[in-house]
Amino acid sequence: MSRYTTLYFFPDHRLEEIQELIRLGDEEAAVSLLIKEDLNTHNNDSASEMIKEEADFLRVIDKSYSYSAKGPDGEINARTAMNYGILFADKGSREDMDSGPQPDIWTSPFNKEVIIWWASTYYPGPEKDLEIVFDTLLFQGILFEVHPEVFDCPQYYCSYDKGFYKDLPWAEEILSWFDEDREYTKLVTTTWKQTGLCYGQGSMGHHLLGPCLGTSCSYFKKGKDECAHGITFNPLLVEPYCKTHQINQEIFKPNEPYKPIESDPPPWDKSYSQQNKE
Repeated sequence: MSRYTTLYFFPDHRLEEIQELIRLGDEEAAVSLLIKEDLNTHNNDSASEMIKEEADFLRVIDKSYSYSAKGPDGEINARTAMNYGILFADKGSREDMDSGPQPDIWTSPFNKEVIIWWASTYYPGPEKDLEIVFDTLLFQGILFEVHPEVFDCPQYYCSYDKGFYKDLPWAEEILSWFDEDREYTKLVTTTWKQTGLCYGQGSMGHHLLGPCLGTSCSYFKKGKDECAHGITFNPLLVEPYCKTHQINQEIFKPNEPYKPIESDPPPWDKSYSQQNKE
C-alpha cells in the first residue's frame, strides 16, 4: 500500500481525479474510471471493492486533518504541528523556524511519547489530537517501527516521504536538503553497519537518520542495557542472546588451533579395514 493511496497501481495523472470523485461521494463514477484506466480490473465487483477500500483509507487520512487549535500564534492544524515536531524536534518555538528550514537530524529512533511531546510544543490543543495524528502517520507508513521487540518499548523513524512536506513552508528546500544527505549516507555507511555502528557513533561527519541495527548493534552484542543513544534494550532478548553467544564462543574458541573431532571412519575407508586385518 502506498502512503497516500491503496490504488498504488493507478496512473498518477488520474489518481487525484479518482480520489476527488470518492471524496464527492460519487463512488459509481470512480468505479467506472477505474475500470476504464486499469486493464487488470475486469469486472464491476472487483472495481467496487477497490474503490470502497480507497474510500475507507481516505476517510482515515482526511480525518487526521480535521484537528486544529488556536494559540498565541494563531490556529494550527494538529497534523502540521506533528510535522513541525518531527522536523524541528524540541526547539519549542515557531519563531525559530521563521529564519528558514533547519531540520534536526534523527541519529536514532524515538518512542511515541517523545515524538508527541515534540509536536505538543507547537500545538496548543489536547494531546489526544496528536495521538490520533501519530496513529494515522503510522497507518500510512510515514512513521514506522524499528526492529520490533528489540527495545523495551516501540521505537520509530520517519520515512521523510516527499508527501510528508506538502503542508509545510519551504517544502522544496527541506526535501532537497534531505535528498543530498541521503546520497552522502549511501556512500559512507557500509563499514559502519558491518562493525555494528549506527549513525551518530564516533566521528562520522554529517548524517541523516539511523539505520538502527537492532540485534547487530555493537552495544547489543556486548550485552549492554542501552544503546549508544540511551534507548533501553528488551532484557528478555538481550539475556538469551548473550548466553547463546557465550556458549558459541566456548564451543568454537576461534583463538585455538583447529582439532578435528575423532570418530570411526566410514565403512568404505579401505585403508582402515586393511589396518584392522594386519
